[in-house]
Amino acid sequence: MGGGEFDVSARLDRMPPIASPIVRSALGTLSVREFRDEFAIPTPVDNEGLVDYRKLIEQVSDFVEPGYKWKAPFFDEHHLYWQSSYYDSAFNVDSTLAQQFRNLPVNKLWVPREFHDFVHLMTIPSDVPEHFTMKTRVLDYKRRNYLYTIASQIVALREVSERVEEHTRLDKNGKVSVYYVDPLTRRSLSHPELLEMRRKQFISQIERHERRGLIDLSSLTTLSLEETRDVEAAIPEIRESLLPSLAKAAGRAAVRVDVPFERIAA
Repeated sequence: MGGGEFDVSARLDRMPPIASPIVRSALGTLSVREFRDEFAIPTPVDNEGLVDYRKLIEQVSDFVEPGYKWKAPFFDEHHLYWQSSYYDSAFNVDSTLAQQFRNLPVNKLWVPREFHDFVHLMTIPSDVPEHFTMKTRVLDYKRRNYLYTIASQIVALREVSERVEEHTRLDKNGKVSVYYVDPLTRRSLSHPELLEMRRKQFISQIERHERRGLIDLSSLTTLSLEETRDVEAAIPEIRESLLPSLAKAAGRAAVRVDVPFERIAA
């Protein structure tokens, strides 16, 4: 949903059970604009003007009856910074940065569609954060995404190299050749030594970037990272510490959140 309004009265049957009789009555009698002017709450933000999605979920959920499970015919992405027009050039000196910021996976939630619609109804979009804040957030995500990606590759290479099987076959000239296969995926692979060499190169890459100040491993792990063996030992911890903020959902990048829901027919 890009911030466009919808007809509340036509969607009463799709709304969750409202806890307040006053809000419930107004939902069916007022226009969208009148209802939102009366009942919509500001999107909660921290001291940097960044949306606090945990408070958002809590405050929106307070409008519905306790224990309600959001209906989920399907899930989709909710932009935390959902008023897309705020991030156009008319509102920003750097609209490209603003759009990058708005579309970061960590700035989107993967939620039941019913919850998604209700958030748009019950909240006032937050102001655009300061330029420096958005730039810092974008750079931080890029660094973390790089670190998560390469750390995951290192873990995967170690796991694959430990289970690679060596096979032989005859070519059309009757000559014996050797090839290597991952028994789980059945994919052809390089010699395990080449996989290990590539893994070491990735570790060196992390070390170089850390020394140049491009990434800060100290914020991700409690281990000392002054020596190569320490970086290598920290790889699983680095990967796991970054996983929650770089979650993937249904092929689309968004943060998965714990919103109680029940599946219903589409």
